[in-house]
Amino acid sequence: MLLGMETEALGEAKAARKVVFHRVAENLYRLEMTGGYYALLKRGNKQFRRSLKTKDRKLADRRLAELRAQVGNLTISEDARLSFDDMAKRWMDTTKHALKASTITRRETCIANLSPFFKGVSVRNAQPQHCERWLMVRGSKIAPQTLAHEINVMRAIFDYAVRLGLMLTRQRFRGNRQTL
Repeated sequence: MLLGMETEALGEAKAARKVVFHRVAENLYRLEMTGGYYALLKRGNKQFRRSLKTKDRKLADRRLAELRAQVGNLTISEDARLSFDDMAKRWMDTTKHALKASTITRRETCIANLSPFFKGVSVRNAQPQHCERWLMVRGSKIAPQTLAHEINVMRAIFDYAVRLGLMLTRQRFRGNRQTL
């Protein structure tokens, strides 16, 4: 008899966690449990689901419009699968014509130091966790100026990927004193 009661209690707990979304407008949904707004967009056979991190309808509409613009800028091509190393090489090829040899060498060194932390990850799938792992493993062992150079190179590569439409947004990462 006691065993049957435990099973019923577990079944009720599972039913209580059911996630229910209500459609509010085109591409805009509201989570019944919390009242938060979510966006659901599709582009090039890909679906983008994002929390708009608000319970205010007007703010949700504005954030949805911003997200639509970002998703609209995405390029649907094979380039989206480029690795971090390949994206860094393309970025260097487009910028090195205006740089001194020493700056090119420094940037190539920074890319070589960053690459192991993004190995096997396409630039589109880079996450703040990759940046945090780089900071925890490498950040404490290098000089502050070197840290600043590597953060700037990482930021520039991600910005380049966003400009090309290969990433939705640049990853938000808080380093020691800087934001990526």
